Amino acid sequence: MAPSFKQNFLKIIFCLYTPLLFSQSPPHDPKKAKALEILELNKYTRESNKAHDELSMMKSQILYLFSKGSHVKGLKKYKEYYALSGDHDYTLLREMSLMIVENGISKGTEIDSLLSLIAMEIAGEDNFSYHLGKLIKSNYFPVQAKTLSLLKRIDNEYSDQLIKSCLSSNFIMLRLEALSILVQKHHKTAIGQVESLMNMVHKAYHPIFVDFYALSGTKYAISVLKKMMSDSDVNLGLATIIASKNYKIEELIPNLRNSLTHTSPLIQESAANALGIFHDSHAVDKLEKTLKSKHEETRLSALFALYSMGQKERKAEIIQLAKKGNLFAISILPKIEGTKKTLREIYYSDDNELRINSAIALLEQKDPICLPVIKDLITLDTGAFYLQSVPSPGRAFTCIKLLPIAGINKQMIAPAKGGTAQMQAALFAKCIDLERGKFMLVVDNIFNMKRNSLIPVAISLLENFNDEESINYLLKKSNTPGAPFIRTSCHLSLWKSTHNQVHKNAINSWLKRYGKHEMITVSQKKPSKNNDDYSLTSYELSLEEKSHLLIGSFLNLAASREKSGLDSILDAMIDGHEKNRIPLAGVLLKTIQ
Repeated sequence: MAPSFKQNFLKIIFCLYTPLLFSQSPPHDPKKAKALEILELNKYTRESNKAHDELSMMKSQILYLFSKGSHVKGLKKYKEYYALSGDHDYTLLREMSLMIVENGISKGTEIDSLLSLIAMEIAGEDNFSYHLGKLIKSNYFPVQAKTLSLLKRIDNEYSDQLIKSCLSSNFIMLRLEALSILVQKHHKTAIGQVESLMNMVHKAYHPIFVDFYALSGTKYAISVLKKMMSDSDVNLGLATIIASKNYKIEELIPNLRNSLTHTSPLIQESAANALGIFHDSHAVDKLEKTLKSKHEETRLSALFALYSMGQKERKAEIIQLAKKGNLFAISILPKIEGTKKTLREIYYSDDNELRINSAIALLEQKDPICLPVIKDLITLDTGAFYLQSVPSPGRAFTCIKLLPIAGINKQMIAPAKGGTAQMQAALFAKCIDLERGKFMLVVDNIFNMKRNSLIPVAISLLENFNDEESINYLLKKSNTPGAPFIRTSCHLSLWKSTHNQVHKNAINSWLKRYGKHEMITVSQKKPSKNNDDYSLTSYELSLEEKSHLLIGSFLNLAASREKSGLDSILDAMIDGHEKNRIPLAGVLLKTIQ
């Protein structure tokens, strides 16, 4: 039955006058105020519980998606969760990141395992022991090698057990690396394991084991080294002499003196050099007899040892050898007082090798006259030439040679280029000791020639100055036309030092453009039929120019601990390259520690 007009009229009157009735109550009625407060609280609690229930449900959905490997869907759902909650859930982010890393490991492929290891390395997490225990059993040499490098940093009994398990690896180089770690940790079974493995291989490989005994330094290890030094195998004796000086084992000095009368000029050269480093005055007579050797490097080693022990008159004979064109004599002139004039004379020689080695020696003496040659070496086109460090016969000295890349085996091209890049970076780093203006000439040359491989080194060296001149230079270079890598690298450095939003915006813009670029690529030599041909340098994780910048940008965004930084990382995990997701999970873990 429809309500009558009278009933409707009364309802209207009641609605209009009810507030008036309440307003006539005492203005400070505590009971009424308490009742209203409870009503409001109950209303808020109901709304809050509703929101909380929704967040809890979304959280469960996110974790479910991640458990099924649907990472993109899970990340998108997390962004909805974040929008609703208004803040990041660091506990949930941590769970998500760990699940991404664990998923990479569970796939069992070489690349996913390596990416997971890199994520662990970036995160610096201490609770990955279980995963490392699984990865160390991988069938892939690169995975085992990378796992071993992470285990080396962990100091506990479980990690030692995992390292020991590598002693039964199918890869001989991995066994040697595990032995090296155990010896450095002074593990009680290390030397026994060294001897066991040494007895299993041919005697020609015994020089490899010398460093293990030298690292150990125990009385027993030194007694073994003494026997090795007097062994009939010249290579074994040479390796032992080099180890004696590298590890400063004074107990071997008497044996070094005896080596000066060895029949091999290589042993004599190396022993003379070691005795000079030890400043053994008791060896002077024997060293002077060694000067009669027919071998130039052996005489040079004895001359330099005698000079080091106070016979300054030997300087003239060393200079004479240098002027005759002995590259090893040139290499030690920076360690001899008053040789700058001689080096300058050699520097203006028409011989390219003499010019290169004298330039490097002059750089050691902080003489800017060498810069034309040094700049050419630093910006060398490795497509045509490469630099090689060449040891003397007895390995007492080294010189540098410039060689054509076309003259080497194809398999050696990559190592040759890698070695050249390391030498170029080392030469560049030495330039920082020059007067500031001269150093900036080298820096400017690298930027102008757009040698991107050296740009991070240049920026790092400029950051060491931490002054206005460096900041102004980077500001100038951040506008370099046609060089996005240089511009963004400068912006990244400037943002770290100034925290100016302009630089951060430039980085974010670059990330949006290049975020889909694969962060890490794995290049490795194809395995031969014989596993023993592997070496620890037979593979490398090569970070290309964009990769360096991507990782650096994300790590710095993470270090800022700003919400926008986390947002950028999450966006990159959703929209970027699939292979980037695992290392970015490592970045997230580092951010929320």
